Amino acid sequence: MSRCSKGQTAGMRDLAAWYGRGTGRRTLQGLDALLEPGLARAFGYHGLWLGLPPAAPTDLRRHAPIRHQIWAGPAGGALRCRFEALPFAAESVDLVVLFHALELSRDPHALLREVDRILVPEGQVLVVHFHPWSWYGLWQLGGRLSGRMPWCLKAYSRQRVADWLKLLGYACEAREGTAFVPPLGWARLQPVLARMDRTLGRWPGLMPAVSLLRARKQVAAVRPLPLRWPLPARALAGVKIPGPTTRSAARVARRSR
Repeated sequence: MSRCSKGQTAGMRDLAAWYGRGTGRRTLQGLDALLEPGLARAFGYHGLWLGLPPAAPTDLRRHAPIRHQIWAGPAGGALRCRFEALPFAAESVDLVVLFHALELSRDPHALLREVDRILVPEGQVLVVHFHPWSWYGLWQLGGRLSGRMPWCLKAYSRQRVADWLKLLGYACEAREGTAFVPPLGWARLQPVLARMDRTLGRWPGLMPAVSLLRARKQVAAVRPLPLRWPLPARALAGVKIPGPTTRSAARVARRSR
């Protein structure tokens, strides 16, 4: 278990390394199964994953039918960039997956605004983040692991992330999670804890350590105003139309000469 390094780039690498061993590997297995149904519904041409791929043989992108998918972030991947200044044109990406990008970002609000800018109308966003009201949150409150990954990251509640997306006009379609058991790192307990995690995941009222929120970008429909059609001739029956005045009749007579 590594300590949190200073800097956004080092923090991402530490988190990716945590997912490759012990408790992190078990959490990644549950997250992989959790992402499959949501990514299978995605469609379009371009997918963007913000974060750093976990140091594991599991490729999370394989569940989405979108062919062109890349990892991007300050620590590298296919594209190295800042979370708060994404080098993509407006409305050019069909799917965005925030893989703990909220916790690692210096300005989560600016990150979500950038995601809203590059996402196409009716595009899909998936947010993977640590949930504070869980066993992981209790471990963090204990103080002994507060300086280690991932307990050194600032976790956001599911309701808070959903409220941020609703303010941007997104419709939250699903809230799911994994890692319902204590983050014990003993190797002999990992198979037992994995079975317990799958069993506890069937109870909807429990709070997961890793939350997955799926939302869709909504665009307000513009309804055109109805045209003002002219009244039919029968509607004007009986209406007396005034004739031309004497001055206007004389002008017409001069033009006819």
